[in-house]
Amino acid sequence: MDILKRETRTTQMLETKADSTSQSGSLYDAYYYAHGCGQDYGRTDNWLRFFRAIADRIISDINPGSVLDAGCAVGLLVESLRRRGVTAYGIDISDYAIQQIHPEIRSYCWVGSITESFPQKYDLIVTIEVVEHMSRENSELAIANLCQHSDDILFSSSPMDYKEVTHFNVQPPEYWAEMFARHGFFRDVDFDATFITPWAVRFRRMTEPIHRIVGGYERRLWYLLQDNQGTRAINLEQRHVLVEKDRELHEKDREIGELLAHVAQVEKRWEHWESSASWKVMLFLQRIRAAVAPPDGLRDKVLQNLWLGIRSRNHRVIKQISTLVSTDFQYRLQRFRWKRALRRRPQGNILHIPAVQTRPPARPHPVNVDIILYVHNALDDVQSCLQSVFKHTAQPYTLILVDDGSDAETHAYLTDFVQHYGAILLSLERFQGYHQAVNQALRTSMADYVVLLNSDTIVTEAWLDRMVACAESDPRIGIVGPLSNAASWQSIPEVGVENGSAFNYLPQMMTIDEMGTLVKLYSGHLYPRVPSLNGFCRLLKRALLEEVGFFAENKPDSLCIMLDDCLLHAKESGWYAAIADDVYLYRVLTSHHPNESDQQLASCTAIVANKHRDDFSSSDAVDDYRYDRVLEGIRARVRASLDRQEFLRKGRVCFAGRKILFVLPVTEPGGGGNVIIDEALAMRKMGVDVSIFNRMEFRQRFEKAYPELQLPVIYGAAEDLVSIADSYEAVVASVYFTVEWLKPLANLRSAPILGYYVQGFEPYIYESDDPRYQQALDSYTLIPNLKLFSKTTWTCDEVYKYTNIRPLLIGVSQNIDLFRPRPPQNDLISERPLRIAAMIRPSTPYRSPKLTMDILRQASRHYQQRVEIWLFGVELEDVAFGALPHDFPWSLAGILTQKQVARFFNEIDVFVDFSSHQAMGLTALEAMASGVAVIVPKCGGATEFALHEKNSLVVDTSSRDVCWQSLQRLVEDHQLRISLQRAAIHDVAVLFPERAAFNILHTLFASTES
Repeated sequence: MDILKRETRTTQMLETKADSTSQSGSLYDAYYYAHGCGQDYGRTDNWLRFFRAIADRIISDINPGSVLDAGCAVGLLVESLRRRGVTAYGIDISDYAIQQIHPEIRSYCWVGSITESFPQKYDLIVTIEVVEHMSRENSELAIANLCQHSDDILFSSSPMDYKEVTHFNVQPPEYWAEMFARHGFFRDVDFDATFITPWAVRFRRMTEPIHRIVGGYERRLWYLLQDNQGTRAINLEQRHVLVEKDRELHEKDREIGELLAHVAQVEKRWEHWESSASWKVMLFLQRIRAAVAPPDGLRDKVLQNLWLGIRSRNHRVIKQISTLVSTDFQYRLQRFRWKRALRRRPQGNILHIPAVQTRPPARPHPVNVDIILYVHNALDDVQSCLQSVFKHTAQPYTLILVDDGSDAETHAYLTDFVQHYGAILLSLERFQGYHQAVNQALRTSMADYVVLLNSDTIVTEAWLDRMVACAESDPRIGIVGPLSNAASWQSIPEVGVENGSAFNYLPQMMTIDEMGTLVKLYSGHLYPRVPSLNGFCRLLKRALLEEVGFFAENKPDSLCIMLDDCLLHAKESGWYAAIADDVYLYRVLTSHHPNESDQQLASCTAIVANKHRDDFSSSDAVDDYRYDRVLEGIRARVRASLDRQEFLRKGRVCFAGRKILFVLPVTEPGGGGNVIIDEALAMRKMGVDVSIFNRMEFRQRFEKAYPELQLPVIYGAAEDLVSIADSYEAVVASVYFTVEWLKPLANLRSAPILGYYVQGFEPYIYESDDPRYQQALDSYTLIPNLKLFSKTTWTCDEVYKYTNIRPLLIGVSQNIDLFRPRPPQNDLISERPLRIAAMIRPSTPYRSPKLTMDILRQASRHYQQRVEIWLFGVELEDVAFGALPHDFPWSLAGILTQKQVARFFNEIDVFVDFSSHQAMGLTALEAMASGVAVIVPKCGGATEFALHEKNSLVVDTSSRDVCWQSLQRLVEDHQLRISLQRAAIHDVAVLFPERAAFNILHTLFASTES
């Protein structure tokens, strides 16, 4: 079936022009458009997408200045071209079709026959599925008319659809080629017009001699013959491959048959064993053992140590039995006491931390919007602005141009623009100023939303959809502004300089549209609320305007005072202003447009604050807004986004198609698992096939800890890795005991690359007499040629000191998209106590849980109501938590998922880590990325990102006094705390997972790269 069916484009086989218009046009009425085209031919999403795609290709491949759509039907191609800044017109025989054209476009289209002379010549004429609706005679007239009015014609006519009742002249492509050739038009053999239909052709007037035209045809024919022969060769090669795969399949079927026979034999043996007397005796003994000494219980451990000691004649093992009994007794006693304490209700309470939620992508806005464009001279800026608005703004919207006494050239352009594009023009004969001019437009507007836009602005894709989405996210958000390169406190990536606003130039080789896409890609869709917005672009709700009113016209105040005054009146009425942090608009900043520097805006805000003393939070709000931690986090991530994209690009070039399996046997969310998952997700963006292996018995808890994980997970036993590894090029261990699981893989015929992600020096976790200490130490040298890599120099040095093997350094990383400053759940941060937080892991001695709780108790008692203590990482019911100091007010959040931790950090001010050492210190790193002031141990790898008194406090955690004094500094020194928070936000934003992911891939595959 003809996919286009543009049957309205016809002039029918009638003898006179009047008869042609009246009779043939009447065929194409409402019934025809609804039923005669196979599908409803109207302003539907499918047709709009189709014609927008054609318009994009016409502009990118031909770039005409003027276009005529001969047989335009309902004008979708004309509309799509004009939205993209092309001067386009349309003609169609159907009066009904012309009436269905969008009102803004209808004046550029007319009812008529394409056999009649057009009013002018065009750079390009497009005629799609039209001439087959005409008689032979009229189609010849139409082709002649087209050739008279352009030297370039995009032509399509169905060669096969005989079923359509209005198709009177269906012909093969050569028929039309001959007809065009009579007028000196020949196929452009180097232009592919199949983006329209498979038979579409571009005909151009050729002035070259015939031998060159023939040469071009021959060249193209030779290319197609070569292409055809190449395709045939590939087809034959693939047939041979299929035959070979079929043979392999039969071989596998045979192997499966043999294995099934073997399984059947084993099942028979098993049935024989189960029916034997010895099997029944063994089961009986196992039941007795389970009753006397349950697995993993105290009696089981005592019997194991006793048997091991007797068999090995090791009295030391036998003596450990008393330690086991004593430890078990103490644990039971602690559990009894803790349960009694819980019934008495300790001083602490339980925190319920919600997970960070991701906003859905913005949809096309359904509400009416009036875009008020303020113009005063600067014609070049105006033209660029209008072109971007047409290109990147989806309907519905109405464009209202306010000409505030512009020069003659600008005024003439605006007048002509309105006549051609259907906008509304409000012309002021003399300059009146921004607020008076805009007020006149506001009185004209009746839409649900109004955008006030300066004409020195260039918008980007879907900007209006996303600004409306921000406003719709909260019924009390009444004013919305975007991010920009030069918009005072909305500027990215730099906010300003000492004497004013920063003007952020685009990075080299990057367009405005690409920058807009980048901002949207890495946006957190946070919609931060702010006390003030730059006036260059603001979206206002109609309900706010009706409640607050328009701008005051009788005040000589500057633009910024007038706008801030409006904002604070809105705040008095319960409205908020917010930034759509997924929208980026570019400003040219000429002298013809009102603009305020940071200093001016700060001054204006202060003036307005004095007018509204009861409504403006404090005099510090001006400076706090400029360095608001949410905005600082946005700027830091925009600054890092280019490097992230570059690592993804390099990763795709070097490693796309590789297959890696990470062995990750975890049950709860933790630093090691989080890092591997974040970096694995980054690898997948590089085109790498990454999977996770976990133990089957861990499945339920793992999926609870990592819901909606966007990675494939394979569950099984350690022994299953031998068969699973055959599908991967590299298998990577993630903890010391998993290295033993990889050892059998080294003996496979096609052994994968074996790696070990050394996330810490694990022997330090255990006492030196613990068997696990030696097992962890041996893991580094267990497998020859094992590729070791780690995140910090400290870990690499420790491994080298004990084994003489140095892992490769891949660098510190963390999830900067998840862990970032976010708008707090409670807006009144200044009114709550300072929140100090810590992660408590009683089962991990090196994290110093007792020391941490002891210092937090001292802080609570010393500062009393000035501070709150927040904890996470352990459940309230854990007996080991009850053994720690807890006789002070605290709030416990329990064991949190990664997204809950991100929310937790967003609600605190200070995070302390008094561990004896940290291989990297991911939790502190995540807190820093969230805008929290942290204390970290100087022993370990945290010093690779933590700079003492620059972005954190790095302390000797072996000294309790030093730990306490450092916490006192952060509580009492407000300026120090704020400066550390601000610096941390920017410093750790460059530690994104894409860099570490690329380094891992390079470590594993460097020797195999081609």
